[in-house]
Amino acid sequence: MIDKNEHDKMKEIYSTNLTSNVKRSVSPDSIRMVNKDGKEVSLSELNETLVNSLIISDSIILWTDDDSSESFFNIIKGAGILLRNFIIGGLPLRGCITLGEFSLRYSQMRSNRQNIQMTIFGKAITNAYSKTDIQQWVGCTVDNDAIKKFREWEKKHSTMSNFASIEWFCKLKLLARYKVPLKYGPLEKKYVIDWISNTEITERIIREAFSKHKKTVNDWDVRYKLENTIKFYQFIKMKKTHIQYDAFTLRDVPPK
Repeated sequence: MIDKNEHDKMKEIYSTNLTSNVKRSVSPDSIRMVNKDGKEVSLSELNETLVNSLIISDSIILWTDDDSSESFFNIIKGAGILLRNFIIGGLPLRGCITLGEFSLRYSQMRSNRQNIQMTIFGKAITNAYSKTDIQQWVGCTVDNDAIKKFREWEKKHSTMSNFASIEWFCKLKLLARYKVPLKYGPLEKKYVIDWISNTEITERIIREAFSKHKKTVNDWDVRYKLENTIKFYQFIKMKKTHIQYDAFTLRDVPPK
């Protein structure tokens, strides 16, 4: 997309679509949950932990401050909103939620020039990039290490009433199990972000997203990704089960 548009047009796309959609996707008002009394509240009312974001060219990096259960909910919810908003804006995304160390260092020199130094590094970044690059669709997988970490939390708090679990996220249609199309690797089901359920997204919106902003589908690789995305859309739309929970518990409980 960047190669096919003039720079002034790209500045317009970034300011009206990309940047604003990232802000809406990770804002406290977008990420909401139900407290123990059944009242819907934003995460900012429960905890100050938010999803951090950084845009570099056509890449978007989201990360949390820790690996708590609440942060897990925070980032899968934010990723779903991000995928949804971007496909509507004609900007298809793919990604992977990983678990690992990540560092960002920022500094600015005293100068009349824009001498800004920003350093980003960590295994979480390289792991997410490599596992995103092999995906052949629009979507986001959740790496096994992240699922395993949340499963450990599940085991510690399984006696709590209405506690959140991976299965709960699937029933609420935040996550799904799906055989993700890859360039290579084993054919197996993975946990993925469900960005289609409970929305007005249609097959037409998905198809149009691949052609907006001077993009073209006259390429076998792009057409393959498009058709794989349509298959995922149809798979999600065919699912009938939906269980509504009145309340759940997600906060980490200190061990007694």
